[in-house]
Parts: sequence; structure tokens; C-alpha cells
Amino acid sequence: MSHVRLVSILAMLAVSPALLEAQAARAAESPAAPAAYGWSGGAGAGWTRVSCSICTPRRVLGPTAHLRVGTFVRPGLLLGAEANGWMRDQGENGRAWTAAIGPVAYLYPKAAGPFHIKAGIGYMTYNAEEDVSTSNVAVQLGAGYEFRVGSRLHLTNYANLHASSFGSLKSDGDEVVGDVSVSLFQIGVGLTRR
Repeated sequence: MSHVRLVSILAMLAVSPALLEAQAARAAESPAAPAAYGWSGGAGAGWTRVSCSICTPRRVLGPTAHLRVGTFVRPGLLLGAEANGWMRDQGENGRAWTAAIGPVAYLYPKAAGPFHIKAGIGYMTYNAEEDVSTSNVAVQLGAGYEFRVGSRLHLTNYANLHASSFGSLKSDGDEVVGDVSVSLFQIGVGLTRR
């Protein structure tokens, strides 16, 4: 990813809250009751890091995305399923990518408030060079801040961290090394309905 593209993404993340401040203030004057279900999708930037005894741990920026659906089990608590992904072009070596999927809980400390924290557990896999991979159970932690842009729609800035340990790195299906840790960090902007 070029530095110009990185600067553009970071500028968008930094400026988007200021651009929507007036609209959010108008929409907040007439808040809608929470919906029975919610969804969210977004994109941003992030990195994956693979750590093991033979790995060279690097954090290389690449595009990320997330998609979530869920239902409110009580005001301020949404339970759902979420998928997250990261990808990076490695030139002649193909693409490296990480995907995570699993159940997640979103807690809004103030039921109608803009701030949320989230936690989940799921399955995470990392693949590179068409034949190198590792998969394991992962935990997810994150937070976000929503700016109302409609009666139920919000623009959401978010940060996520997925982490797994004790996996094994495989090449062509054969174990190469054990005790592998994988982490995926994301920052981004999304559209949320709640």
C-alpha cells in the first residue's frame, strides 16, 4: 500500500467525526428507540502479525473489513456474529490474508449512547504464499464510537484486536513449527444500524 493511500485512509478516519458533528447533533435531538436487531459493516486499515520460533514478526499495513449481524437481548447489549478480514499483496508470493469469525457481544454502557465495547471468541486463520497457514481459536476485543446520521443509522469509528496462540504453522498440510501466535489489529469506519 502506498504512503499516499495510507495518509488518505488516516485522514478520512481523523476527519470523519468532525464532518458529521452538525448532522449528529440534529439527529440526536430526536433519538429513535433501539431496533430489535442490528448490523454493521465497515472497512479500514490494519495489520496481521505472526509470531513463532522461525517467523520474522512484521506488521505490514493492509486493507481490512468487518461485517456483523445481531440482536439486542436487552437495551445496550447486542449479541451477534461477526466476520473480520485483512489482506496484503506479497508480489510474486501471492497474497497473505487473515480471517476471523465468531460470536460477539457489544455493550453500550449507556443504552442509547454512542460508545461501545465488544468482546468475542471465534476461529481465526492466516494464509500466505498459497501453502502456508495456521488456524486456531482467537479472542476479540474492541471499541467504537458512533455518530448518528439517521434515525437508526450511525457512522462508526472502531478499533479491533484479535489474538490467538498455541497454533501450529503448516506448509502443504505438514506441520513446520508449533507454538504460533497470530494477531490482527484493525482501525476503520463503518455504517451501523441499531
